Amino acid sequence: NDGIDSMESTLYLKNVTISENLDKSISNGEASEIFLDNVKILNSNIGIAAKDQSITHLNNVLIKNTSIGIDIYRKNLRYKDSGKVFSKSIFFDKNKVDISTDNISKINFDLSNYKVIKKWLLI
Repeated sequence: NDGIDSMESTLYLKNVTISENLDKSISNGEASEIFLDNVKILNSNIGIAAKDQSITHLNNVLIKNTSIGIDIYRKNLRYKDSGKVFSKSIFFDKNKVDISTDNISKINFDLSNYKVIKKWLLI
């Protein structure tokens, strides 16, 4: 159900279109680092999941027609933190939610033009 799923790895994706994934188009987790350049994510449940100390770099990325464009969270208790997202340029279009996060400080771009929800963690 995931288009691309990373664990403890480094990936470079350039000039790629990923579409119609039932779960995540890109699942970046477990201390992985992904560099996306000129990537289109279309018609999926979750565009990008950034979790468990992963780092996601975005340059000229389009996320369109997803339930959640970018989902940032900690899933695995072995990792002390959620993922981080750094963006040079990202474009959201017709997503139900552009960004969902458990820690807004893990996003490095201007959020003023996006639909964002803040998750609350119950311990």
